[in-house]
Amino acid sequence: MLKHLTIIIFVQLSIIRIRMSYEIQEGIFCENCIKCGARPVIEQKKKGDWVILCPNAACKNSVTGSLIDFETWNRINKKSVDLKSGKNDLMRSA
Repeated sequence: MLKHLTIIIFVQLSIIRIRMSYEIQEGIFCENCIKCGARPVIEQKKKGDWVILCPNAACKNSVTGSLIDFETWNRINKKSVDLKSGKNDLMRSA
């Protein structure tokens, strides 16, 4: 009975993906997500790649690289100066 319980626990734990995110300090300039406006977080993947991504899973907005690439994130998520506040007919996407 104990052997079967151990196997079940192991299978359930292997299915769960543990995500460890690091918040970016306020002193570091980083644009907010262009889709939802949330401040991004940093994750490290198994192969040593770093990912800057939106904490909102629905956005799927991310930048991957061997180093933390704030330049690319800021370029992709920079708001256009030409867009006025209010209703815009153009959809912005990152």
